[in-house]
Amino acid sequence: MPRCLSIFPVFLFCCVVAAAPARAETQPGSPEHAVRMVYEGGHSLNYAMMAEHACMTEQERAELKAFFAAQIQELRAAGVDFDAISYDFSHLKYTLVEQDRDLARVRIEGPYAIIGPGGADWDQDPDLVIAQRLDGQWKMCGDQTRSGMPLAQYRAWLEDPASVAGSAPVAGPSPVEVTRAFCEAVFSIDAPGMRRNMCRAMRTAGLAEMAEGALQKFEGMGVDWNDVRHDFSGLHYELVRQEGGMAEVRLSGTYVREHPVVGGREQHENQIFTLKNEDDRWVICE
Repeated sequence: MPRCLSIFPVFLFCCVVAAAPARAETQPGSPEHAVRMVYEGGHSLNYAMMAEHACMTEQERAELKAFFAAQIQELRAAGVDFDAISYDFSHLKYTLVEQDRDLARVRIEGPYAIIGPGGADWDQDPDLVIAQRLDGQWKMCGDQTRSGMPLAQYRAWLEDPASVAGSAPVAGPSPVEVTRAFCEAVFSIDAPGMRRNMCRAMRTAGLAEMAEGALQKFEGMGVDWNDVRHDFSGLHYELVRQEGGMAEVRLSGTYVREHPVVGGREQHENQIFTLKNEDDRWVICE
C-alpha cells in the first residue's frame, strides 16, 4: 500500500469512487493481477479489493478501511454523487518485467478515466512495483522505493537490509526535519516543496504533478488555496529506525485546516515514511 495515500485528502475533489468500472484484463493468481487489484482498488477507494491483494498488518487494514470510509463520507458532505461516477481502467497495461521465484516486478502504464456528468477526465500514474508470493498468493508488497532494483539485488536487501543501505548523509537536515518539510508541503499543496524532499523515483511518479493539477482545479472552482489556514501544531514526528543510509519516520497526531470557501477539516495521521540518502541528503522515498 502506498504510504503517502492517507496524506492526500486535500486532493479530495480530484478523487472519486468508481461504480462498475471498465477494467483491463489480467490472469487471476498472477503478479500482474495482484498489482492491478491494489492499484485500481486504491484509486477507486475499494477497500475489499485492495486489502485482499496487498501486504498489510491488521492495524494497517483497519486504518485503510477507516480512511476510505472517511473519504467517502467527505465526498458526500461535499455534494459529490460518487454513485453516479465510474472509472475506465480498460486502457491500463500491467506488464511482468521480471520474476525470480516468489518475487516479481510489474510495470503499470496507460491512462485511466474518471467518468462523470461532465464527461471523462483522463489521467495516468505510470509506476514500477514489486509483488511477492506469500503462502501461495501473489500480493503487492515490499519496499516499493526499491522496485528499480534487479530482483537478485532486492532479495539480498530483504535478507540483509544493511548490505545495501549505504551510509547516512554527513550533513544537512535530519530524517525528521525532511519528513516534516515534505508533509507540510503536501498539506499546503506546495509542489516545489514536495519535489525538494522527494527521491528521484518519487519525483518521476507524478505526485507533485498531481498536486499542481489539484491546485489548478481548486482555482477553477474559485478557491484560492493561499487563503487556507494550516495548523500543524498537533502533528508529531518520530525517528523509528535508521540503518546507515535508510531511515523510517512516523507521523502521528492531528492536522487542521480552515478555508472560507471549502470549510474546515481535522485530519488524524498515523503512518511511517521511508527515507534514503540520495546525493548526500535525506529524501522521502515512500
